[in-house]
Amino acid sequence: MSGKSQIRLAVMGALAALIAVLIPAGLASGNAELDAVEFLDCGNEAATTEDADAATALAADGYSCTRLFNKPTIDSSDPQQVGQMWFTLDGTILRMRVLFFGGANTGFVDSKICLDDDKDPINDVAPGGATAPTCVGNEFQWSVNQGGDGGPIYSGPVKSAMEREESAGKLEVAVGQLSEISESFGGVTLGGWNVNLGPDSDDLFSEVLPHFNLADFSIVGYVQPLGKQIDCGETVLIEDAAFDLILGEVTLHTVFDGEVWLTGADCPPKPYTDDVTEDTLSFLPFLEDTVGRYTIVITLDEQVITTDPETGQITSLIMEYSESGDFGLDSRALLACESEPPNDDPDDPAYQAADWTVNLGLLPEGESACYYDVSVTTTGTDSEGTTLGTEIWRIFFEDDPGFSFK
Repeated sequence: MSGKSQIRLAVMGALAALIAVLIPAGLASGNAELDAVEFLDCGNEAATTEDADAATALAADGYSCTRLFNKPTIDSSDPQQVGQMWFTLDGTILRMRVLFFGGANTGFVDSKICLDDDKDPINDVAPGGATAPTCVGNEFQWSVNQGGDGGPIYSGPVKSAMEREESAGKLEVAVGQLSEISESFGGVTLGGWNVNLGPDSDDLFSEVLPHFNLADFSIVGYVQPLGKQIDCGETVLIEDAAFDLILGEVTLHTVFDGEVWLTGADCPPKPYTDDVTEDTLSFLPFLEDTVGRYTIVITLDEQVITTDPETGQITSLIMEYSESGDFGLDSRALLACESEPPNDDPDDPAYQAADWTVNLGLLPEGESACYYDVSVTTTGTDSEGTTLGTEIWRIFFEDDPGFSFK
């Protein structure tokens, strides 16, 4: 991002809130919400030409990918990748296909999959860290069998995916006796499973941990088919190393389920996608029939700072947004909020989640977002003598339940 660029903020109704670039949820890459992002990316170590042909075909069919590991090495600083787990979500059915490096991709033994609806304990996964959770032993609360029908129908999940019923630190449901399915991709036969993640598309388990034996390996994986998620009271970073002058910090404060505003453990996690380009930052939460209230702090470094020569007032503090997500169609300037929001720092002892569940009266009429604070600090000049500085925008926004996007 050059020092003479201005980032723009887009707001897009219900499914969006802050959106400039739309990234389909079904194409979420690996486990971006886990503690060790690069560690759990798809990876391509030891991939052969045949592997590459299969991977190309899987990607073309809308599959995403995460790594598969040799279980005894999972807690080391350099765990051994033995393959890739390719997956796609089709309604309530998660289709998973295994690409095993250096051997047959079928013939799995003792296959099972654990399901969970919260990120505890799946977020404990990190190289060299504490013992990573896996779908073996007694780490799960309940178990069901998929059955022998060769497909996605089985007597489960036995618990609602939107409720957190299991004991702390446990995975919720283990699905055993999986029916292996073989399918060809790019001329390569891959084995895998189709697993039902919930009763309907709005009530899905979000954390999936497969375990199976193949050749001489005990193999584990970590899949988040809904992509990234944010919980009430949680702050997530929106960033990209390629555009390191832009940083967004989004906090979800409360979610409306159609009847009441929910906080804490009662609040369902909101799946989302995000992106950063040289002049845009996007944040796209989605969960049908739920409305979230958020704040975002956007920090922009090396921005051109201009002032009115007569008054000395800064004139370069401009932020645009678009409810359609198309700046060429309906972009407009972000307006100031009508009042100050409640304490928006969940780490502050004075923070009260309930303060966000009342009628806030922050948004100007007809708006979906507003800024409640903006500041600039001069940091120097560029080679041409242009003044540069850091802008910090504090913005409130919420989903619009009257808007839908497909």
